[in-house]
Amino acid sequence: MGKKDTAENVATYSVITQIETIRKLHSNLLREIANALQKRRAPTLGIFGIGGEVSPYGYFPRWFTDNVGEGNVVVLDYNPKILGMGYRYLNSQQVFDSFTPEVHLKSDSSIEELLQGGRSPPLSIVNVNPDVVIDPQKSGDRRFIFSEANFKFPLRIAEESLDAVDSTLALHHVFAYTEDVRRIFREIFRVLKPGGLFHLGEASVNMRRSEENIEKIRGVLDDVYFSDERDPECMVRIGSPRAKYRLILTEEGHFEIDNDEDVRNKLSSHYTFTVNDGKIFLPLIDPVRDADFVEAVNQYYLRNNIEKARLLGIMDPSQKPFTAKRIQDSIQQGLIEKGNAERGLVEFYSPQEFLITMLREVGFDVRSELANPNRTEAPMVNIYASK
Repeated sequence: MGKKDTAENVATYSVITQIETIRKLHSNLLREIANALQKRRAPTLGIFGIGGEVSPYGYFPRWFTDNVGEGNVVVLDYNPKILGMGYRYLNSQQVFDSFTPEVHLKSDSSIEELLQGGRSPPLSIVNVNPDVVIDPQKSGDRRFIFSEANFKFPLRIAEESLDAVDSTLALHHVFAYTEDVRRIFREIFRVLKPGGLFHLGEASVNMRRSEENIEKIRGVLDDVYFSDERDPECMVRIGSPRAKYRLILTEEGHFEIDNDEDVRNKLSSHYTFTVNDGKIFLPLIDPVRDADFVEAVNQYYLRNNIEKARLLGIMDPSQKPFTAKRIQDSIQQGLIEKGNAERGLVEFYSPQEFLITMLREVGFDVRSELANPNRTEAPMVNIYASK
């Protein structure tokens, strides 16, 4: 959760999106998005979670010119470093010969982060005010707007201002709770114009055990105030501070509660716990009790890394040494993520059926869902929905 995942490791993030997104998830994405945009005059495309090369669009720089036309593009990411990488990459591809770039950041420190990692072209910093709402329809034609945005909070985008939204391998970073899924889908529904298209590309695997276990332990303790502190930027608190028990889910991925005989008696028949320094500790994800969850996590990352290793094996490192090194780093990063995911810390992937249910609940018409047919690879899914 938070920034403990590949989005912070900008060197490997683009490898994952390049391999998994372009070759697997985005088999027909460009055509679908193009069809949606070409039906509208001066359309606006939103890309939520962009990667270093604004994958996959940045690999086809004329795509923006051909399909957005006189419209605008709004790209969002919570990491200013990634925004800077995307900005520099698109500039190297001469995309800004056709579009005027703008950069919306939250603070002066974000500007410093964006400028790291290499020479930047001249930047047009529009504002550093987090309260300013982006309205592409009032920005002028052919604007390429980069905006720092944390999807855990409401989007600073005007209502019904986007014709299409694509988010691939990004939103699961903020899907710790069912309400998170419902909220961000409502926000995307809000910013889309009537009939607008939403593409969601994600892994289709159930890593939602965290929320289930939180509810279980709260049920056992009954009168409890719960504080989820896994994400320092956005702590979740449930219940009344005047409750009898105070339960904390720490950044390390375990529950912590004051040592009390009544608590020990309530927990003993349900959980294995330890007592130390006046505190009771128990894991959020128990390797024994949650063995099926741990196995699902293992299988997902195993298939993911097998595919990366296969690509590395057929690559000529002498011709593409940088790319080969990035894939090797990506494999290593996947192993780190696997360990965190096993403890319920990152990668809150959801099963396809759950995502479709949530989309329909907020009002989307789910047009199609295209699962990855190759079972030897990590299970991925494309979901296309319209407002």
